[in-house]
Amino acid sequence: MSSPESIILEQKYNDAGEKVQSVEDTLKQRGTRYGTFANHSKLSQQLKNAIFEHANYHQITAMSPDQVEAIEMICHKLARIANGDPNYDDSWQDIAGYAQLIVDNLHSKGQ
Repeated sequence: MSSPESIILEQKYNDAGEKVQSVEDTLKQRGTRYGTFANHSKLSQQLKNAIFEHANYHQITAMSPDQVEAIEMICHKLARIANGDPNYDDSWQDIAGYAQLIVDNLHSKGQ
């Protein structure tokens, strides 16, 4: 059995002083919350492909890099919701956050 001192020595912290998990623990936690990575990846890529194929077909090319990134991240979060726990509010807040970043950027440009 480990002594309290050895347990403290085994804990790892990041540069911000936060306790970090092992990669295995992180993957297990994410899999429980978001479903399998393979299923999530497939859905996320299908969503992105549908959106960008549609935009290309209709010659919508005026998207800025931040708009493209926001769309990709929103698709990623939607896939997490559909593939995992739809009641995990963090994913929904992230979607709202990415959308708000674009709104703020558009407003700062006077649009």
